[in-house]
Amino acid sequence: MAEGTEASTSNLVLEPDRSGQWRTASEAEVIAFARALDNPARREVLRLLDRGPMWKSRLGRVTSKALGKRYVGSLIHYHLRPLERVGLVGVGADPEEVRARVVYRKADFRIQLRPRAKPAVRVERRPRTHEEFVDELRAALKKEEE
Repeated sequence: MAEGTEASTSNLVLEPDRSGQWRTASEAEVIAFARALDNPARREVLRLLDRGPMWKSRLGRVTSKALGKRYVGSLIHYHLRPLERVGLVGVGADPEEVRARVVYRKADFRIQLRPRAKPAVRVERRPRTHEEFVDELRAALKKEEE
């Protein structure tokens, strides 16, 4: 998506592009992002990584203590994968420790809402069928897009 353009289906902004500027996310990115953050362990991992990079094993211990559940290496790895896929964290080798993996924050995110003008749709008081309601809603949305 070109810088400065907006996705037609979303006004949410996810992560900066390579130039460091904020960009608007696509609908698919927003869904992946929401799924990645739909777990308390993943949100805790992000909060912990705000302090700085951590070894994966230390991240597991601190997350276990914070959430009261044991987070061993494989479980931390399971929770890091969605965060990596959406670009929020990175995992790399520690140059000083042969087998240690370092986890770090790769990007920040923000969610923005932009108010829309109130639609000029008249609400009818008579009972309607579901099909009539959907047709009227589609017509109103199409008119708003024009």
